[in-house]
Amino acid sequence: MGFIAQLLGAFGANSKGKAKPKMRQQVSAPGTRSVARMINRSSTVPRRGVVILYHGTPNLANAKSIAKHGFMVTGANGNALGDGIYLADLGTAKAYAGSSGYWLKCRVNLGKTCVWDDSLSKRYGSWCRRKGVTANNAAKTAFLLQNGYHTLQSGNVVVVLRPCYSNPTAYKRKDPRIRIVSVHSVKDSASIKV
Repeated sequence: MGFIAQLLGAFGANSKGKAKPKMRQQVSAPGTRSVARMINRSSTVPRRGVVILYHGTPNLANAKSIAKHGFMVTGANGNALGDGIYLADLGTAKAYAGSSGYWLKCRVNLGKTCVWDDSLSKRYGSWCRRKGVTANNAAKTAFLLQNGYHTLQSGNVVVVLRPCYSNPTAYKRKDPRIRIVSVHSVKDSASIKV
């Protein structure tokens, strides 16, 4: 490589003097896509694949219960994007957990993914009218599942779609799309044995 090419490369340009696209650092396990590469790239959001995502919870009892029995979809902790299991990048998960909470590192099979946009919203409105159902988050989840979607992405959040039941404890189970890799303390990121 010549001196000029090295110099251009050092300043982020190719041999023709044009800026090289910035590469994001891969921060996930081999065979998975990183959250940083997956999220916030609206035109190239992967529609399938395995990614590493995180779930934050404010107390250790919840973290241990999730690791042992699986996630419980209650709707009690919010379901702004629909019913399901909410996962995100590490920063968002830690923020949700709070300074004394815990975060779970999860390997997630996205299945067929959608990004909620105007086109999908219009299809949803038509579906609700056709079915005679009230447009709410439970209906949104049913609409997406019936249209073959497994996950919904919005910003740095991914929802693994799952219906909410009136007695969620009875339906607490491990979701086959999510494998808990590890549990950590927000304070020091130390791994917690569960």
